[in-house]
Amino acid sequence: MVGTLLGLPGQWAEEELESSDHYTTKIGGLPDWPPIPDDALRPELLNCCSCGSKLSLVAQVYAPISTENLDIQERTLYIFGCLMPKCGTSEQSWRAFSIHKAIKEKESTKAIAEASTTVASNSKKQKSSGTKAKPSPSKPETRVADQIKLETGPVVPCFYIYTKEDIPSKEVDRFSMNYSSLSIKDRENGNNAEGESEEAWEDEKYEYDKALNADRTYLKFKKRLDANPEQCFRYSYGGKPILATEDLKSPDKCRNCDSPRHFEMQLMSPLLFFLHEGVVDKVLKQSLDNFDWMTLIVYTCSKNCANAVNGDWVVAEECIAVQYEKQMNLDHASFFK
Repeated sequence: MVGTLLGLPGQWAEEELESSDHYTTKIGGLPDWPPIPDDALRPELLNCCSCGSKLSLVAQVYAPISTENLDIQERTLYIFGCLMPKCGTSEQSWRAFSIHKAIKEKESTKAIAEASTTVASNSKKQKSSGTKAKPSPSKPETRVADQIKLETGPVVPCFYIYTKEDIPSKEVDRFSMNYSSLSIKDRENGNNAEGESEEAWEDEKYEYDKALNADRTYLKFKKRLDANPEQCFRYSYGGKPILATEDLKSPDKCRNCDSPRHFEMQLMSPLLFFLHEGVVDKVLKQSLDNFDWMTLIVYTCSKNCANAVNGDWVVAEECIAVQYEKQMNLDHASFFK
């Protein structure tokens, strides 16, 4: 049985343009590219397919693979979104890439949980006192990392991620469905008081237990979310996503090698809560308001494009499915608002 790792919020970056490396798992900031050649990732790949604007990094996940047939240590996933008005609601405004070193020989691999935990506890980036995210620049930034220079869109607040194993679904019912409203800022300041963060978080809670005829798929989704209300992503290589709605089409085959794609990870809606908590720039806040999805599901090449290697690194655009809130079919009641 394939297990699931939950990506949980760690410390804020000291600044949103803080440099790291491609072994880092984080939300927002600027992408930390591996030492790929200049022509390995074409600049137009970071353009929105809907409006043509430059995309912003939403998540960077160090994702090594160790299976019976594959052993890849140098591998990172990048998820980009468009912050332009009306684009955040379009599936065409999201793009995901996997970048890994070409498979040459079996190497020892660090588990993703160990790698993420190590990054999250790195003293260089994880000060115990932590600071509130500074205003994000409204203009695109250019990041120079090793050999590659690529322009991206506005930079969203950056915080680091640590992981823990998800509890089995049968254990979820043993836990209270009440939210743990402790925010990133609260934890950094050692403040467990029930204050403004609790009120803000409670505003996001849907009283699904009061709905008698609500969508069962959505209720199952919320149950998994409520069990760990701070989860920013779920990672399960080759596993199954949890769905917010039943409407989900099968992913297209890999563009590089024509192999089938499989599920690898999904971004979860609490990520949006924390981004709003960190942003202070009004223009950027309005842009983030356009993100109204419940989950972003990332499918990657099941063969990791082993048959499409060009040089030392493999760069592949992967597939994203976006699921949004939808009005439930309730009797004489409005479920969401």
